[in-house]
Amino acid sequence: MTLRGALLEAGTPLEAQLLGIGHAHMDVAYLWTIVQIRLKNQRIYSNVLRLMEVDDGFCFSHSKPVLYEMTKQDFPGIYEGIKTRVAEGRWEVMGGMWVEPDLNIPGPEALVRQLTLGRAFFREEFGDVETPILWLPDTFGFPGQIPQLMKLAGL
Repeated sequence: MTLRGALLEAGTPLEAQLLGIGHAHMDVAYLWTIVQIRLKNQRIYSNVLRLMEVDDGFCFSHSKPVLYEMTKQDFPGIYEGIKTRVAEGRWEVMGGMWVEPDLNIPGPEALVRQLTLGRAFFREEFGDVETPILWLPDTFGFPGQIPQLMKLAGL
């Protein structure tokens, strides 16, 4: 069956809008040194800000408050550009945790701290932004306490 045929068979289309939003996954705990991750992240952020200058419709989402904090320390001009785009609604901060951790090794208290630090940073730095998604694109398992922690954190 063709895609067109399947869509016709599916019935009346839903009232929905589908958006494609840019994202970059920066793994802080990978094989790079901290200096390298700081520089790599700065290049991503500066490229994204440049793309937003040339395309009014370009939107971006990024997680990990730790990377925002590093940018704030190392590249304050870029950080201010990010804050401007967040306020415009074109840059979505997301994720909820300070860094996207391995979920199998840390205990529940460490995960609660990740959530507490991450959510507090976004509120303090970006104001009334909501990060309703627990963004974990690169974890290797989900322990049983994750749904309860998500619920308690408002995710």
